[in-house]
Amino acid sequence: MAGFPGNFGGYQGAGQQVNQSSMVVFINDDNIAVNYPVAPGMTVALINPYDPDNGKMYIKSTAVNGMPNPTRVFELREVLQQKQVNDSVSRQEFEAFSQSLGQQIQGLQKALAGLQVQPVQQVTSTPHMGKGGKNK
Repeated sequence: MAGFPGNFGGYQGAGQQVNQSSMVVFINDDNIAVNYPVAPGMTVALINPYDPDNGKMYIKSTAVNGMPNPTRVFELREVLQQKQVNDSVSRQEFEAFSQSLGQQIQGLQKALAGLQVQPVQQVTSTPHMGKGGKNK
């Protein structure tokens, strides 16, 4: 059984073994983790890597006097690297877009220049409406 790195002790420094108070156990059923006995003063990482859809790691520990600490449960999942999206455009693509946009703007300006704008006449009242704006 290998020592668990980090806060769980096991090994320290240049291969010097210290008081081993932690270990890693691979299990194939989550019920084993729930019922796994832990000796006083020990910390055990119980890992279920065999269920690819529901991989879990249980951290069980007890105090030196034998009092169990709450069991912590972690989900194991593969972290996939995402493809990097290239949001930049080449100078050639930019110039082509710029030209196309300029041509579209010129077309709109020509179309607007050909339109005749007539002033809007303001209507103050209509013959079919009386006071208060209600139909009669």
